[in-house]
Amino acid sequence: MDVSIRQINKCDWQIFRSVRLKALKTDPNVFGSNFEKESKLTDQEWRDWINADNCCIFMLFDQQRPIGMTGIFTSEKESEKDSAFFWGSWLEPEYRQKGLSERMYKTRIKW
Repeated sequence: MDVSIRQINKCDWQIFRSVRLKALKTDPNVFGSNFEKESKLTDQEWRDWINADNCCIFMLFDQQRPIGMTGIFTSEKESEKDSAFFWGSWLEPEYRQKGLSERMYKTRIKW
């Protein structure tokens, strides 16, 4: 297993969309959104999501294969700028219980 994690950028929007929609389909109870809603997002809305100034999205890859995602965002309110919120963590089932969640957690904290 050769797993890496990296911050994605606007060029990665299709990978993010694919993984996010798969996650919403396979594990709908762990998200604050749903497949029906997000499957209707436009290509530009996916790009904008990745490019938001107050948000960072990381993808996990086993070599070139995307296997998971996680995100963090800060509030847009000036009074809450020192707080960050984790969201959207998901891993392919066969990669769970291998310490990758800790790696995602540490990556978000470092950001």
